[in-house]
Amino acid sequence: MTGISGGRSQAGAFAVWWAAFALLVLLSRSTAADASSVGLVAPAAGLALLWLMSQETTRGAVLCLAAMAVTRGVLSTVSGAAPGVTAALVVAGFVQTLLMVTLLRRWCPGILGAGGSVSVHEPGVLVRGSAAVLVATGVGAVIGAGVVTATDAPVQGLVLLDWWARNLAGVFLVGAVGHLAWEWVRESRSRGRWVLVPRSRVPELIGLLAVSVAAYGAVFLQSGLPLSFLPLVIGVWSATRFPTFAAALHSACFGALALVATLAGRGPFGDLGAVETQALVTQAYLLTQLLTVLALATGRDQRVSLVRELRDSQQETAARAELLDAMTESMSEGLVVIDHQGTLVRTNSAARSLLASSTTGYRESARDYQVLRLDGTELPADEHPSARALREGTVPAHDLVLCRGDGSQRVLSVTASALTGGDQGGAATAAMVVYRDVTDERDHSNRLTEFAEVVAHDLRSPLTVMHGWLDVALGGLVPDLEGGEVGAQGQPPMVRRAMERALVATVRMEELISDLLLQATAAGGRMEPVACTLGGDDGLVTEVAGESGASASVCVGPIPPVLVDVDLVRQLVSNLIGNALKYVAPDTVPRVVVSGTRAGDRVVVEMTDNGIGVPAQQREAIFDRFHRAHAEDSSYVGTGLGLAICRTIVQRHGGEITCRSAPEGHSSGTTFAFDLPAA
Repeated sequence: MTGISGGRSQAGAFAVWWAAFALLVLLSRSTAADASSVGLVAPAAGLALLWLMSQETTRGAVLCLAAMAVTRGVLSTVSGAAPGVTAALVVAGFVQTLLMVTLLRRWCPGILGAGGSVSVHEPGVLVRGSAAVLVATGVGAVIGAGVVTATDAPVQGLVLLDWWARNLAGVFLVGAVGHLAWEWVRESRSRGRWVLVPRSRVPELIGLLAVSVAAYGAVFLQSGLPLSFLPLVIGVWSATRFPTFAAALHSACFGALALVATLAGRGPFGDLGAVETQALVTQAYLLTQLLTVLALATGRDQRVSLVRELRDSQQETAARAELLDAMTESMSEGLVVIDHQGTLVRTNSAARSLLASSTTGYRESARDYQVLRLDGTELPADEHPSARALREGTVPAHDLVLCRGDGSQRVLSVTASALTGGDQGGAATAAMVVYRDVTDERDHSNRLTEFAEVVAHDLRSPLTVMHGWLDVALGGLVPDLEGGEVGAQGQPPMVRRAMERALVATVRMEELISDLLLQATAAGGRMEPVACTLGGDDGLVTEVAGESGASASVCVGPIPPVLVDVDLVRQLVSNLIGNALKYVAPDTVPRVVVSGTRAGDRVVVEMTDNGIGVPAQQREAIFDRFHRAHAEDSSYVGTGLGLAICRTIVQRHGGEITCRSAPEGHSSGTTFAFDLPAA
């Protein structure tokens, strides 16, 4: 049933198109003076364009073109047209319509009938569409004039120019206005409302129609009055005040009346001599007016569209700003945006409350606040997180102390990021600083650290006793007469193996407890930053290498002094050097090169070794707790906490640590890079 219904609908639409086309062909033939005339108007050219553009399948297009050709030929012959004129109408109309639709679909793919859903609402579409019509009607005129000439048909007037003008006018008056009507019908159906002009413009529309009747009557119902400019003024009025379809429909309707009046011998063009000349001049006048209206209307539509987009964009921006305000105001962390002058550009409620409780109260400048390092020394204004972010781009989380008006101090975890503006070439325009009060967390961590130290001490004591007694027991085993080993009471050889395994497990437990304690201390212990020298013969790195018995394997270059907690950084360096010495291939002499450079108020330290390296996919995971890159190789033992402790120590100093392959020139190895605050 659906197929039958669809077939009937298509047949009905075809019948309507054919009837309208046939009617316009007869209308055109009715203006022909005799059998040798091709007619003074060609409205069927515009309808042919719409009919072919409405076809969505190749089969429909072929049937459409065939129906047009047959209808033109039959009706022209029936109306008495000469055979040469009939042939010219059929051939030129076929080629002109097909070429016009092909060019429109290629040059204006966004319009109805070409894959889009709109009509003429952009100046670019109007220009490209007009060019397609000009080319296609020009080709049709050349073909039509050529066929007429080839058949020696006696035709009156300038065949090529007349043919081109009447087809051009027919396409624009019927085709352009019909295309706009097509769009209006589709939109009205989708909206469920049929509105030609807004209700608020109806009184103005009535006034426009009244003035148009008076003006066109004065110009085209009189003779000899040079008032042809008046309709142009009215066209400008309609194009700038009403929708494009309404303005084009107004110009087309009154233009058709003007053409009828001219052909009746009235108006400024009614006494120009031959009727062909009158029709040619009048249609040129109507084309000028219609194109002017379309150009103004499309410009108006584009401005309206841009204004609508701007309004929508402003509303969307305002909505996003409101959402951002709501989000920032609901944050428990303090958020502050600070410009290059140190002025607080934006703050949320948490930040305002926190800053208002400081010793200075709430101030507009970040430089007015007293901020301390964890060791109690005051942080200079040029080292504030916002100033660092403007220089460095990003400042990792680190702890600072804010003095309050009641004499207490709050520990803040601070991060900062530079904000860049698109019109500044990517340069930072401000810095966003986020504060989080971690005083209670740090106190809790300190208590946990103290608890961990006590637990570690209590656990280490029995392990130490076990370690000692196992050493004694192993030392008391003596060889038997057959080359085995027995104890004083004649224990079998398996006793030694059991004791050795117990001793290994005890040592591993001691290492694990030590590393867990170090991790807890690094994460929650109170820091006491002081100036420290890392490089040189007397530096911390050389000292740690000597304690590890690896002075010959560690080459230390110049490193700028840093401001750090010495105990934590000592552990950091010890872990990295220890890993470099441990993870080397058999029969390879370990080699570690340590260097450092200053970057702003930070010092970047790099340690490059010649070890077995770290797989690329694990260079981030190795900093996680208990993760070991070479866990499958039993020759490399460890707890998996060393690098996690390193990352914790670096982060406590406001820096980051990364792992990458050794630079070019090294067949193997790894480079660990981390940054610390400069002294």
